[in-house]
Amino acid sequence: MRLFISAELHDRAKKRLEKCGAMLRKAGVRGGYVPSVNYHITLAFIGETNDADAVCRAVSQVSFHPVGAEFGYFGNFGNIDWISPFNTDDLTGLSGVVRKELADRGIRFDEKPFMPHVTLIRKARHPEQFVFPRPERFSVTVGRIGVIRSILTPEGAEYAEIYVKDLY
Repeated sequence: MRLFISAELHDRAKKRLEKCGAMLRKAGVRGGYVPSVNYHITLAFIGETNDADAVCRAVSQVSFHPVGAEFGYFGNFGNIDWISPFNTDDLTGLSGVVRKELADRGIRFDEKPFMPHVTLIRKARHPEQFVFPRPERFSVTVGRIGVIRSILTPEGAEYAEIYVKDLY
């Protein structure tokens, strides 16, 4: 089963993120727009594992406070367009705690440096001389983290929560 640990975003945040995606669409960006139900911040990508229970046990031991983030700039990794928060220290701290719990239990995960973002468009195609617009800044609070199963289909990824932990 293909898993990742995510910072869960509440519905109000997803509505704001949808508006950001609409801003890119209006600017002429084409591609596979991610459905808002799939918006999240990946804290740790595990990939294929046969021991989802061990991952859930590790996440259950995470101790961290709710995290605030102020979103406000677009960027991309190749053909993936995203939006990112300005202040990343708390999210980086949360990711570090999650990754430590996984590592302490011998659970492998992708060790690339954490770069908090929400993917808005996959296989993005920009008009000539495209410059990302500036979205209106908005704040969110992350109060839950989840273990998410990712099922890849020809239409895109489908996500299913298999465990959720409230932060307090």
